[in-house]
Amino acid sequence: MKVIVSGFFTEFDDDELDNYTSRKISTKLEETINPRSWESVLKDKGIFYRYLTASGLPVPKLYAIFFRQIPGWKSDNQILAARHDWVRFFREIAADEFVIKPCRGAFGRGIKIFKKTAEGYKDIEGNSLNANDIYEFMRKDKDYNEFVIQERLYNHPETNRLNPSDFLQTVRVNTFIDNNGCFNVLFAFLKLIGGNNITDNFGDGYKGNMVSIINTENGQLGPGFISAPDGKGTIYFARNPKTKIKFKNFKLPLWSEVLSLARKAAYSFLPVRAIGWDMAITPDGVKIVEGNIWWNPLNRKKWKDIIEAELPYDL
Repeated sequence: MKVIVSGFFTEFDDDELDNYTSRKISTKLEETINPRSWESVLKDKGIFYRYLTASGLPVPKLYAIFFRQIPGWKSDNQILAARHDWVRFFREIAADEFVIKPCRGAFGRGIKIFKKTAEGYKDIEGNSLNANDIYEFMRKDKDYNEFVIQERLYNHPETNRLNPSDFLQTVRVNTFIDNNGCFNVLFAFLKLIGGNNITDNFGDGYKGNMVSIINTENGQLGPGFISAPDGKGTIYFARNPKTKIKFKNFKLPLWSEVLSLARKAAYSFLPVRAIGWDMAITPDGVKIVEGNIWWNPLNRKKWKDIIEAELPYDL
C-alpha cells in the first residue's frame, strides 16, 4: 500500500498492515464496554441534546424536535401538534439562522441551514422559502422521520485563520473511562472542510475534507491528510493548501477547555465508557455537537511514524 507524503511515497508491508483493524472488529470491541441498550442516548440527537442540557453541558441551543407521526416539542415545553403550530414556530423563531438535522442522521447527511430574510427564509443554495415550505421539507423527507431544529454555530476565528469556511469545523476527541474509573483521551483530530462541502465529515476520505491529528497534551497540530484521489493511500500536507499555514506551527485555541469538557461529558455518560465526541470551538466557547458510541478506529499508525521522523515542513 502506497502513502504519498508531501510528494514522497512510503510503503506498507504485510507486517505493518497487521497493526490495523477494521470497523467491524473495533465495534465488537466497543460492545464489550459500551452497553448497546444506551445506543439511542447518543445516536438519537433529540435524546442526546436533551440529556446534555439536563446534565448542564454546553450544546447548540435546541429550539424544537419534529416527529412526522406524532406532535413535536418546543424548548419552552409547548407541544407543536399541527401544521399551523409549526408554521407559527418558524415565523416566530428568534434566531436569524438555524440548522435542521435528522435525529438519526450520520456522516453529515440530511443537514439543512436556513437564514431568515425580510420575505421569509433562504437555504444555503439561495432558494427562497416560507415557513410552510420548511415544514413540508421535514414532513416529506424520504429518508428521515425526526429532526432537531437548533442553533447554528460558527468557527472560532483561529480555526478560520487556519482553514477559512462558512461552515462548522469540529474537533473529534475520543475518550475512555478505564476499569479503575480513570479518564483517558485515546486520540483527537481536527476536521477541516474542503471544496464545496457544508459539513466536515471525513467519511471514506473522498469528499475533499482534511484531517489533522492533534497532540492531546497541548493542542498542537500535526500534518493534514486526505485520501488519495485514486483511493490508494493517503496524501499528507505540511501546510494547509488553502492558507499555506504550517500545521506544525498551529495550536488550537481553547484546548484546555476542550479537554475539560470532554472529561465532564465522559463521566456524565457512564456507563457508556468509550465515546467519540465531536466538539465545536466557537467564539462563545466549546460546545458538544455529537457523541458517537460506535466509532472508527484511528488507522493512522504510519502517520505517527511520519511525525516522529519529521516531515520536510518547508515543502
